[in-house]
Amino acid sequence: MHTNRKLFDLATKNSQRNAASEFVSSLPGKLKTIFEGAKVIYHPELSEFFSPIIHQSIELQKLIDLPTVGTKTMMTSSKEKALEHFFRWASELPEDEYVFVLGGGNGVSFDGTTSWVSNFPGYVLKVSDALEAYKMLSLNDFEEVAIASQNSQHAVLLETFCGFLPDDPSEDEVVYELSKW
Repeated sequence: MHTNRKLFDLATKNSQRNAASEFVSSLPGKLKTIFEGAKVIYHPELSEFFSPIIHQSIELQKLIDLPTVGTKTMMTSSKEKALEHFFRWASELPEDEYVFVLGGGNGVSFDGTTSWVSNFPGYVLKVSDALEAYKMLSLNDFEEVAIASQNSQHAVLLETFCGFLPDDPSEDEVVYELSKW
């Protein structure tokens, strides 16, 4: 592995640890307990797990007009509509342990290979705990979130990007993109 990649991975993991420490210490009572009791997954393991899931979400969005059985996709400029659908779709997931990631991330390429790198680590939670936590956290402007089963067979993602939907205009120019399988 290239030295720059090793340094990037180490720096990213440390950045996620610092972000997680600050984040968890700022949480109130029950929410803090949920996160403190969770298994935490840091970079690069989190990137290895989520990169294929992000890729699958991107592919589903390309086929938004031709959905496949068992999948749902949506784009809207309404945060309220996006959150409503996210919570409804995520509540349909089988109750099991999921990897829960807040705050989005970025694509990073090394030697021609692109990985998705999260701003925060992932937390392994029951889907009901993840939803309860996100209901409280979505009020604090965490607009991007992903919940994926550990075997990657089930996932719900809410991502944002700057843009404009002609049929659903918004002066904020934020598009909320949802995927579920």
